[in-house]
Amino acid sequence: MVLDLRLLLQSRIFTFGEYSTHAYGSLRFDGDSRVVGSYLHPRETFYRLIDHGLEFLCADGFSVTARLELVQERPLLFHGSTVGLSNCLYLREALAFHPRNGQLPTTLLRPAVLINTVPKSGTYFLQLAFQELGFRPTDLHLGNASLHNNRNLLPDVGIHRNPQAQEVSLAVDLLPPLLPFGSVTVGHIDDRSVLQAFMEANVFLLFVVRDLRDVLWSLFRFKLAVVDPLDDADRRWRSCSLSVERFMGFVVYYWNRDILHIANCFRAFFAFGELPVLRYEDLLAGALPESTERQLEERLQGCGGVAAFLAALAAARDAPTSTLSRGLPGMPVFTAEEEQQIRRLIHALVAGTCLAEVNALFGYH
Repeated sequence: MVLDLRLLLQSRIFTFGEYSTHAYGSLRFDGDSRVVGSYLHPRETFYRLIDHGLEFLCADGFSVTARLELVQERPLLFHGSTVGLSNCLYLREALAFHPRNGQLPTTLLRPAVLINTVPKSGTYFLQLAFQELGFRPTDLHLGNASLHNNRNLLPDVGIHRNPQAQEVSLAVDLLPPLLPFGSVTVGHIDDRSVLQAFMEANVFLLFVVRDLRDVLWSLFRFKLAVVDPLDDADRRWRSCSLSVERFMGFVVYYWNRDILHIANCFRAFFAFGELPVLRYEDLLAGALPESTERQLEERLQGCGGVAAFLAALAAARDAPTSTLSRGLPGMPVFTAEEEQQIRRLIHALVAGTCLAEVNALFGYH
């Protein structure tokens, strides 16, 4: 029982808190005794197992600060209290993986891969390419402080229709050591400290960008066709009769929600100068710049190098994905004149805002 519980603890991220107040934060249990959390507090530095539960230990390694009993196995849930108090603590499973018990050392296996992209820049196209190389998708879509858990959903479920339904709030920087070897995960993370946690855990981190003018055009149509409105303001811009008005309403509504996040992704990727940044246009063309090839070759040796990667891209290029515009039902149809008007607005928007600066970081002028 103790051994099984230890394996379960070490393959999960938990939310920890007190019922009468807000959650304290996220926790992960490492090794035989260490607690890793999204917050620092000496009372939850170490842990040890007891019959059907666990104890938290202070930073001195001896003082017991809280005791919790296992009250539910699926998902794991513990109840307890702080030593000397009558409060009611909980430790609730937020995300689970299969235990790594018996797996080979990381150096003998393919690493976990994180495809971290600017939205609408071939996220699932690149995931398909890694599947061609033999990597297994985790079906997790990561953000800075939450993720969309799309595991165990039927293939025909529209995972982007209402992504909030699959959203799990947790400290994403606790996730990297739990990602299975040989797996591929996708995300849109712009927090550099979170990205640094993936690097430190030896996750194979790939950045992907795209010309912001094409990103905005694609995102506008994607929101119309696929994503349900978030509120009345989101519904209003969609109901505009003129396409140009709809686009301007989209920009106003999503400027702080999505568009500035996209700009921050560009800045964050550029800050990691030692890591390769792939351009979506190059991936489609199947020809990477020489500098990018050199950066990728060593990192891709475990699956055949750049040559195998380019072949996998070619195999995945025309395959349908959950976000490929031309394969999505309900995609809005615009006349040539309407598209031209909207694209002129997009060029003016990018040229006249901070988007011009970030677009130029990767050669988009």
